[in-house]
Amino acid sequence: MTTTRLLLVGVALGILSGAVVTWAFYFSDDLSIRQLMYWLMGSVGGVSWYQHILTLVMIPLGFGCV
Repeated sequence: MTTTRLLLVGVALGILSGAVVTWAFYFSDDLSIRQLMYWLMGSVGGVSWYQHILTLVMIPLGFGCV
C-alpha cells in the first residue's frame, strides 16, 4: 500500500467515524448525549471488570500484530 493510499484511507475512515458520531448525537436524548460525551472523553464508568480485563488482554495482542 502506498503512502498516498494509506493517507486517503485514514482520511476516509476519519470522515466516516465523524459521521457516525454526528448521527449518534442527532438521535440521542439529553441523558444519552451526556453519556456519549463522557465516553468520547475517555470515561470507562459503565464498563464491567470483565471488559477491563478483556481490553488489557487485547491491547498487547494488537500491538503484536502491528
